This record gives sequence, structure tokens and C-alpha cells, in this order.
Amino acid sequence: MLIRDIEEMSMGGCNVEETLCFGRCNRSPNLQLWDGEGKTKIIEHVADFKEAVKVVEEAKCKVSKTAKSIGKIKYDARRLEDEEKRLQALEKGISQLGGMDKAAASEPTLLSQLLAL
Repeated sequence: MLIRDIEEMSMGGCNVEETLCFGRCNRSPNLQLWDGEGKTKIIEHVADFKEAVKVVEEAKCKVSKTAKSIGKIKYDARRLEDEEKRLQALEKGISQLGGMDKAAASEPTLLSQLLAL
């Protein structure tokens, strides 16, 4: 789920691939960043949304305030087991986007990501 959260939050601005734990499974989930100059960095224990945002920003991927806000809602909703609470979270996200019609016109990608949850 974390890979999807990062990929969606960056709106395609980051290349995100699922892989093994880099021999550091006891400190997972781990991510590997490429700096664009061929250098890589392994970041250990990316365990919450705040850390995922930090990784995306460190990778110099641009993330709008709206994408970050909706990303947090999706991150939380994906981890809720209660369907009613998940639906409430999704409704909150749609409301933040200005409702269905406005979101469909101005933020169709974010809206579709919410609806696909």
C-alpha cells in the first residue's frame, strides 16, 4: 500500500517500484531513491504518511498541497477496516475537492483515485 500512496501522491512525478527489503527486512518498509545522477539511497522504516511525504520531497518530486491533503485521506482510508469509516473519509476527500462536479472538472485524477478506493 505504501508504494501506491507515494506513487499517487506524486501524481506520476516519481518512479516507484515495489522491491525486496534490501537485506534490511527488520527495519522495513524500506525504499530506495535515485537522485538522477545515478546515486541511490536506501531509506529505512518508512512507516507512516509523514515519512512517505518526506521521501517524496527528498526525491524532489513536486507534490501540491491538494495532492498531499487528499493523499493523507487516502493513506488513512486504505488502512481502515471499518467500511463506514472508510466511506466517511472518502466523502471528506470529495468535499475537500469541492464536491463531485467541481472535482471532476478541476482534479479528475485525485477524484478518480478517491473513487477507486
